[in-house]
Amino acid sequence: MKKRGLAGMAGALLAGCAPAPSIDVLVAYFPSWLFCLIAAAGLTVMVHLIQIKWQLGRWLTPMAVVYPVLLTLFSLAIWLIFFPH
Repeated sequence: MKKRGLAGMAGALLAGCAPAPSIDVLVAYFPSWLFCLIAAAGLTVMVHLIQIKWQLGRWLTPMAVVYPVLLTLFSLAIWLIFFPH
């Protein structure tokens, strides 16, 4: 009886599992989160350049917190926009 219960729980827990999303680039498969991270890094650099040009440094402080948060925000937003599940 316990084995049947464990098997039922394992089946219920594994029912939502799906293969990892990957992108085929020149016959090699790369995880999609890698592309999201690269795009987010580019967007964060663009925010930094805009911040320097418009002298918004006093609004985005402390920088050691702001840039990792921006990178995370952009990467998760890109993930949700281009890889909805």
